[in-house]
Amino acid sequence: MSLENPGNPRARVWRAEFTLQVGGEEYGSGLLPRQEEAGVGRGPTCAIRIRRPWAPRDLGNFRAAPDGWIFRNSPSVPVSATSQWVKDGRFQPGALIMLQQGTWVLSWPLDERITLRLDIQRVPQDQVETLKVVHPRRDADALARIGTEFPGAQVDLNPVERYQLAHMFVHLINDQPAPGNLVTAAAAGIGDNVAASEIKQRAHRVMRRVNKHRGVPLKSLHELGEYLVSVSGVLTAADLEEPFPPAE
Repeated sequence: MSLENPGNPRARVWRAEFTLQVGGEEYGSGLLPRQEEAGVGRGPTCAIRIRRPWAPRDLGNFRAAPDGWIFRNSPSVPVSATSQWVKDGRFQPGALIMLQQGTWVLSWPLDERITLRLDIQRVPQDQVETLKVVHPRRDADALARIGTEFPGAQVDLNPVERYQLAHMFVHLINDQPAPGNLVTAAAAGIGDNVAASEIKQRAHRVMRRVNKHRGVPLKSLHELGEYLVSVSGVLTAADLEEPFPPAE
């Protein structure tokens, strides 16, 4: 049975307008659909897609209900929810939250805080228009990271770690395609008889240290590179310089 009455343009229906913020900057806005579920996250099928390498593929999804929307939270990340019905509520992964009329704020404290603000009201059918989610330019994403404290970004890297990891992720620093094998490419770039196994072990030790500070762990060296170079800016072109150059 349909939740709405499309034959009557003045029939009152539920309307949920959302505004998405990432790192304190507006990232997009739109309306939740009534006739299908709407996911939020990094996954390619998400209606509200967050194009950040550190964002979970699934932050949850919205499903229309007779009295508003039901939100199913991410299977891996807790969420905070605030409204006139709930004050500073904290919900575990997988929780179901009934979103009734009013203003709701859902928040996930990830590398950059993701905040989804929803205004849920009953309005005449003819006032429900379709709004496309607008994603910002790439430079807007970069600006949103300024001044943000990233969990794990404060992990100190010693000079050797910086040097070897910078060569492992030099393709990200120089905005080039990834090599077929990050470890062997790093060993070839460094030379000086540095074993690929040493570089790999060092990279995994760094990833374990970073993950101690993260709610959602990094799971691969590719994710580690995206995090250290593209997200937190810990590694830069300056780290490609040999830390202990031989004496002339």
